[in-house]
Amino acid sequence: MFTVPFPYLFILCFHSYISKVDVLKILVMANYKYIPSLDDILENSAVTRLRNQLLEAEHYQLAVEVRLLVVSFYSTLLYLYVKG
Repeated sequence: MFTVPFPYLFILCFHSYISKVDVLKILVMANYKYIPSLDDILENSAVTRLRNQLLEAEHYQLAVEVRLLVVSFYSTLLYLYVKG
C-alpha cells in the first residue's frame, strides 16, 4: 500500500469524479437506454459492471470508451505514485 500526498489526493479524487461524469455523458450522447445515476456510478465496481453490461448488450464502442476512461484514471494514479 502506498500513500498519496494531499495535493495529489485532491487531484485524484477530482479526476475520478470527472471520469464518472464523462462516462454518463458518453452514455447520454449515445442514447443508451439504461443510464445509471451518478450516485450509482460512484461505487468502485460500478463502472466495471457497466462495461460488462455494455459488452453483453453488444454495445462494443461504448464499452471501449468506458474502458478508456477507467484506464485514464488508473494511469493518473500510477503517475502520481511514481512522481510522489
